Amino acid sequence: MPDCLTIYPNWGEKFNWLPKTCAYRLLSEGKALFDWHPLISGDVNSVHLAGISVRGRTFRDDKVAEEDIYKHVITWVD
Repeated sequence: MPDCLTIYPNWGEKFNWLPKTCAYRLLSEGKALFDWHPLISGDVNSVHLAGISVRGRTFRDDKVAEEDIYKHVITWVD
């Protein structure tokens, strides 16, 4: 993905902008990962099975006119 961000473990406090459930953030804060995390469950679908993924709730930004993109900004409950 050309727009993906490469994240480095030594970023420390720079992870505070990530969701509270993000593995990078949790691990940087010395916290355990949730049971549904694929690194714990061993199942890449565990996030979807837990009902907490964004699957089906997002779409490509190039499918919306630039002047209308603000209409699609969502504040996720964290």
